[in-house]
Amino acid sequence: MSKRIVFVLILGLVALAAGAFGMVDRIGMGLSHVAYGSPVPWALWVVFYIYFIGLSAGSFLVSSLIYVFGFKRFEAAGRLAIFTALVSLLTALIFIWVDLGRMERVFAVYLRPSFTSPLAWIVWLYTAYLFLLLSEAWFLMRRDFAQRSKGGGLKGTLYRLLALGIQEDSAAARAGDMKVVRVLGAIGVPLAIAFHGGTGAVFAVTVARAYWYSGLFPIMFLVSALASGGALLTQL
Repeated sequence: MSKRIVFVLILGLVALAAGAFGMVDRIGMGLSHVAYGSPVPWALWVVFYIYFIGLSAGSFLVSSLIYVFGFKRFEAAGRLAIFTALVSLLTALIFIWVDLGRMERVFAVYLRPSFTSPLAWIVWLYTAYLFLLLSEAWFLMRRDFAQRSKGGGLKGTLYRLLALGIQEDSAAARAGDMKVVRVLGAIGVPLAIAFHGGTGAVFAVTVARAYWYSGLFPIMFLVSALASGGALLTQL
């Protein structure tokens, strides 16, 4: 093993230990260390949440250009766009979950929702979006799972589980998968616009912040998401 790999592993372990310590402190001490108040109502957790949720929405909208509107020249980035959207969404949700004062009460929004709150709507939209991304990713990867499930050993078993036991690998099956992907993508476009526009609306209704208090904020969030998602996929 080279010295460079050893250095990276050590650095990763140190970062993991620091993160674990911070998480234990966050769970044990709550938000007492962050000193929130009127001047600083939100911290970096919310900043990163907004950043990653924008990347997710933007990446998904880029994927819709391929699977819904038929931009074949971008097809090579299609599955990467869905994967990026899924990872970015999960990252964003982890950040905003950590920012909650009582992290264990995250399920209250499902059990006792207040639909007069934009945040409640956003959480439900995120949930629908998460299941849509998982479904679309599965249909895009089903053929690969089916091909690899024919092997033996632990990997074969794992791929059979991921394929849900469906091993058909014909052209007709592939065409059927892509039809489902197109339908899911068409459903996801207004969903992505709704949840990220809703995120912008949370800022837009804040009267105390003159710069935020504008009907343009949801539109700005959508345009920024599309630009940042496209930029991320270009970089990858």
